[in-house]
Amino acid sequence: MASFESPFRVLYLEDNAVDADLAKRELARHAPQVSLEIVATLAAAMERLTPDLPEFDIVLTDLLLPDGSGLELLSRIRERDLPLAVVIITGSGDQDAAVAAIKAGADDYLVKREDYITSLPQILSSSLARFKTGRERRARPLRVLYAEPSGFDVDLTRRHLSQKARHIHLDVVESGTEILDHLPPVSGSVPLYDVLLLDYRLPGMDALEMTKVIRQERGLDIPIVLVTGHGNEEVAIQAVRLGVDEYLVKHEGYLAQLPAVLEKVLNQAELQRSEARYHSMFENNHAVMLVVNPVDGRIVDANPAACSFYGYGPETIRGMNISEINTLSLPQIREEMTQALVMHRNSFNFRHRLASGDIRDVEVFSGPIELGGQKLLYSIVHDITERKKAEEGLRLARFCLDHAAVGIFQVNEQGEIVDVNEQGCNSLGYSREELLCMTVFDIDPEFSRERWQENRKNIRASGSGTFETNHRRKDGTVFPVEVTINYLEYDGTSMSFSFVHDITERKQTDKALRESEANFRKLSSQFHALLDAIPDSITLQSQDLRVLWANNGAVSGTALKPDEAVGMHCYAFKHNRLHPCEPCPVQECFQTGKPTSNVIAFTDGKTWDLRTIPIHEANGITAVIEVARDITEHRKLEEQLRHSLKLESIGTLAGGIAHDFNNILTAIIGYGHMALMTMPEDDPRQMYVKCMLDGTDRAAQLTKDLLLFSRKQVSERKPVDLNEVVERMEKFLRKVIREDIDYTTILNPDTSPVLADGHQLEQVLMNLVTNARDAMPDGGVISVTTETFSMNEEFIAAHGYGRPGNYALLTVSDTGSGMKEEVLKRIFDPFFTTKEVGKGTGLGLSVVYGIIKQHEGFINVYSEPGTGTTFRIYLPLIKMKTKETAKDHEEESPTRGTETILVAEDDTMVRNLTKAILPEFGYTVIEAADGEDAVRKFIENSDTINLLLFDIIMPKMNGKEAYDEIRRMRPDIKVIFASGYASETIMQKGLLDHGIPLISKPVSPRQLVQKIRSVLDETSEK
Repeated sequence: MASFESPFRVLYLEDNAVDADLAKRELARHAPQVSLEIVATLAAAMERLTPDLPEFDIVLTDLLLPDGSGLELLSRIRERDLPLAVVIITGSGDQDAAVAAIKAGADDYLVKREDYITSLPQILSSSLARFKTGRERRARPLRVLYAEPSGFDVDLTRRHLSQKARHIHLDVVESGTEILDHLPPVSGSVPLYDVLLLDYRLPGMDALEMTKVIRQERGLDIPIVLVTGHGNEEVAIQAVRLGVDEYLVKHEGYLAQLPAVLEKVLNQAELQRSEARYHSMFENNHAVMLVVNPVDGRIVDANPAACSFYGYGPETIRGMNISEINTLSLPQIREEMTQALVMHRNSFNFRHRLASGDIRDVEVFSGPIELGGQKLLYSIVHDITERKKAEEGLRLARFCLDHAAVGIFQVNEQGEIVDVNEQGCNSLGYSREELLCMTVFDIDPEFSRERWQENRKNIRASGSGTFETNHRRKDGTVFPVEVTINYLEYDGTSMSFSFVHDITERKQTDKALRESEANFRKLSSQFHALLDAIPDSITLQSQDLRVLWANNGAVSGTALKPDEAVGMHCYAFKHNRLHPCEPCPVQECFQTGKPTSNVIAFTDGKTWDLRTIPIHEANGITAVIEVARDITEHRKLEEQLRHSLKLESIGTLAGGIAHDFNNILTAIIGYGHMALMTMPEDDPRQMYVKCMLDGTDRAAQLTKDLLLFSRKQVSERKPVDLNEVVERMEKFLRKVIREDIDYTTILNPDTSPVLADGHQLEQVLMNLVTNARDAMPDGGVISVTTETFSMNEEFIAAHGYGRPGNYALLTVSDTGSGMKEEVLKRIFDPFFTTKEVGKGTGLGLSVVYGIIKQHEGFINVYSEPGTGTTFRIYLPLIKMKTKETAKDHEEESPTRGTETILVAEDDTMVRNLTKAILPEFGYTVIEAADGEDAVRKFIENSDTINLLLFDIIMPKMNGKEAYDEIRRMRPDIKVIFASGYASETIMQKGLLDHGIPLISKPVSPRQLVQKIRSVLDETSEK
C-alpha cells in the first residue's frame, strides 16, 4: 500500500462520473488518508487553485475536458508556479500527448487500462514524491565542485562567477583524491554537487584518470567539464571516450563561456534522464502497447506487457504482422488504420488472437507517432473480455438480488423506501409498487422518526450497523427481524441498504437453548460445592467461547462472582482480551474432539497449565470443560532452583581451582622466600624476587575471591579502617568504571575502626559501584563517602531498624536512572534482577545484604526514577586500633629447632619445597607421598618423630585418617594440617576436629616455621 503524509489532498478533474466514482471508492478503500475533491471542468479547477494558499498537494486531470485539456491546465499551473504535482490520466492512450505532457512538466502519465484504478494510490504517492524532489532541486543553486591546484585560476574563476553567475556556487579542492572524497562510493546515491569542473593537470591523479574512476569504477553519471591550459586533440578524444561531457581550453575569454558550459552539461544530463524516463515509461508500462507501420501492418515495437499478453517473445512479436493478431483481414485492418491516421479516430473494438489460440475482446486506442523520421501508429490495447462478461454478470446480479433469501431495502435520508427485492415484498405481504410508496416507519412499529435520525447518525459515523427489531406485515402480524444497514454515498446522494433476516426460528432456538442451559445448570448444582472448593479455575464453555458455568477459582482475582461470568467470553474476563488467545486449547478441543493439555505464558507475565475435556453428545461436542492452574510461582521456583544448582556447581569448580592454585602458589612463595634468605641484603636481585612475591600475594588474594564466590570462605573479622578499604579499592574501581563516569571520594579522617572482614567489605564496595555504573549508560557521577553516625531511638523508630550506638557510615551514590518503588521492594531478594537475561545473576545485592547482616550492620537504599540511587551502610564502631598487618609479623625471624617432622604431601612440588625449607631452620624431615606412606614411615621412625605435618586431602588415605591411625599408636603425637581448600569445606566434610591447628595454602616459609615452632613450644609448655 502506498504511504502518504497526512492529509494528502487531491483535486481530480474528471467529467466522467463513473470514472470519478471508481477513483473515489478505490482511494477510500486503500488510502483513507487521501482527501479527494472532484470537479468536471477546467474553469472549476482554476477557481479552486489559488496562488496564495493552494489547498491541494496534487492535481489528477483527465486529458480531454469539456472546456479545454489537461495539458492546458498543466501549463497554467506551471506558469503560476503553483507547488502542485500534476498527473495526466486518459482513456485514449495518445502517445504524442504523453510525450507532450512529460516535456511540459507532468509528473506522470496514466492510461485508463483495465486495472489502472488499483495502481492509482501508488502512482499518486510516487508522483508527489518525485515532484517534491524536483522542486527542491530547482530551488537549489547550481553546485559545482572545482578541482584546481592553481590558486590564481581559482581566484579568477570565483571573481567572474560572483559577477556574472551568482547562482553558481563553487567549492574548490586541489587534488583528484579530494574530489573522490566528496563523491558517493557507488552509483545510485545522490551526489552533493551538480557538475564537476576538473583541471587536466592535478597532483597525484590527472583528470582523465579520475574520470575513469568516476565513470567505470563508481558508475556515477554526474556531468564532468574538463579544462586545460593546453589544447590537445588526443587528450580531448580520450576525455570524451572516458565520459567527459565537455572539454574547455583556458584561452582568453574562456571564463565568459564557463557559466553557459556548466548550464549546458547540466541540462544535457537532465534531458538524458528525462528521455530515459520516457523510454522507461514505454517499457515498464503495465498497459499493452504496440507500435505498427501503417503501410504494411508490420509490428515495429512491443512493450513487455504486450509480450506477456499475447504470449510471444520480444523478437518474435516484433517480426509479426498485425493481421496475425487481429482477426480482421489485412484490408480491413488497413482501413481502420487509415481512420486512425487521417480521420483521427482513436478508439476501436477488435478481437485479438493470442499465441495460445485464445480469442480476446479488446478495446484499442490508437494515434500517430513519429519515430526516427518515420510516421508510425501506436496502439494501447485493453482486454475487455472480462468487462463484457462483467456486464452480463451485472444482469445476473440483479436477478440474484431479486431472488435473494433475505429482504433487501434501499432507503433514502428521509426513511423512504427507494428500492426493494422480491424477498422483501414477500416477507411483508406487499407488492413492490406498494412498498415504494411507503417508509420504514410504516413497516416498523417501534421506529419513530426521532429514533430514525439518531440511528442514521450512528450508521453514518460507523459505515454499518446491526440491530434487532420487529416488522409488521400487511395483515398486521408482527415478527422479529435482524437488520444490517450499510451506509453508502453515491454521486452526491447518500443511501442506506438494509438486509432484513426473519429471526423467528432463531429466537425460538435461543429460547430452547436457554431452557436447556437452565436445566443443565440445575442438574449440575450438586457438583458446585465440590468444584468451588478446588482452587484451580474450572469453566464450562460453549463453542463460541462463552462461559456456561464457572467455579470460584475461575473468578479469583477479579471483581466478578461466578454467576456474573456466565455469558462472557472466557478471554474477556480471564485475560482482558478482545479476541481469543493463540493458541486456544478450548477451540482445539472442539476441533479435534480430544482432551488437550497446554502450558501457555501470557503477556501479563503469568504462566497457566490449561487442560480441556470435551463433552460429547449425540449431535457432537456441545461444550468443553477447561481446568486452568496458575503455575507462575511454581515455574519461578523451578527456575530459581536451576539457577541455584548452576551457581553451586560453578562454586564447586571455583573451590577446586582455588585448591590447585594454592598448591602452586605455596611452591612459588616458598622458593621465593628461600631465594631471599640466600641472597645478601645488598643483592639487587632481591627486588626481582620481592616483586614476584608481591605478585603471588595478589594471586593468593584471587583464590580468596574464588572461595568467596563459591561461598566457602570463612569470614575473618578483625579491626579494619574503613577509609583504608575505600582508598585501597579506588585505583581498581576507576579501571572498572567507564571514562564517562566521574568517581569521587570524601573520607572522614576521624572514622574509628570497625570489626570486619576487609575483603568482604571490598566485595560490598565492588558490587555497589558496578551496579551504579550499569545504571548510567550515558555517564554520570559515582561518589563514595565515609563518616561517623550516632544512631538513636528516634532514628530507629523512624526507619524501623537499627540498635542505638555509634556507627561508621559508608555512602555510595550515583546519578543514574534510579528505580521504581516496586523494584526497591525486591532489590535485596535472591535471584531478583532488572538486567536482561545473561547480564546478571540476581545475587549481587543479596550477597551485599548478607555480608552487612553478618557484620551486625544495616543497609538502606533510597532511589526514585530519574534521580539516581543512594546506598547507606551502617557498621558498628569499635574502640581499638587496627592490628598490625601480617606482613609486619613476617619480618620477624622465626626460632630455629632440632626436632624431626614427618611431612605427608601428595603434591611433589610442595613436598620437595617443605623438604628444602625445614632443614634450613634446623629440622629433620621424613617425607611421605600419601596417607598410607605416612603411617608406614611413622612405624619405622616412631621414636624420633616429634611432629606430623600432613596435607588433609591425599590419595589412598587422607591426612585425617592417617593421623587417627598414628594417634592410636602414639596418643601424644603433635600434628599440623595444611590444605589448599577453604576451611569451611574442610569442616563440612568432617576432616578436621575443632582445636587442631590448620594452615591454609599458600603459606610462606616464615609462616610455616613460625606455626611449627609455636605448636612444638605450646606442647612442651603443657
